[in-house]
Amino acid sequence: MRYIYKLLVLSVCCVSIICGCEKGDSDLDYGDVYVYIAQATTSGGLDNTLMVPSGSGVDTYNFKVDDQQLMVYLSVTRSGKISNIKDFSVEVSTDDTLVQEVVASIEVAVGLSAADYSLPDSVTVSGKNNYSTFMMTIPKSLLEANLGNKLVAGVKISSPSMYKLSDKNTSVAIVIDVDLIIKHFN
Repeated sequence: MRYIYKLLVLSVCCVSIICGCEKGDSDLDYGDVYVYIAQATTSGGLDNTLMVPSGSGVDTYNFKVDDQQLMVYLSVTRSGKISNIKDFSVEVSTDDTLVQEVVASIEVAVGLSAADYSLPDSVTVSGKNNYSTFMMTIPKSLLEANLGNKLVAGVKISSPSMYKLSDKNTSVAIVIDVDLIIKHFN
């Protein structure tokens, strides 16, 4: 009887191990695949505005500075989980219409034109990742000339080489509090 009991326990263990090696639900594809700007979602869906800085703690900085420029972190993100992901790219440009809308809603706001800041022409997301970061850069001299104001820049993505643009969050208004940012320069 002991022999049968041990054989039964061993059989159950073997079956459990074999079944445990199969692909689980967490390995399956899920969600819709869309491309968007992650920073356009920072307000929790209220709007597509990114405040710079986003907080006063070091961990909430969404920018960095060097001696001559402000660099704002942005990223292109792909949603969903899919097998066989591939590299894709999107075009990056300014969104002047969004800038005008946001400037009209904020006191002491100054809209920036495309000549005031730098963006890459495109961003490529590696198939190994769901996102890729890029920077918007603004010269320190422009910040110094606008003390007491909030600067507003608009960034949008378009023309993905693969996947589909999200219906929302493909553009972001970056609102820079100049007085708070200028303190970070040496």
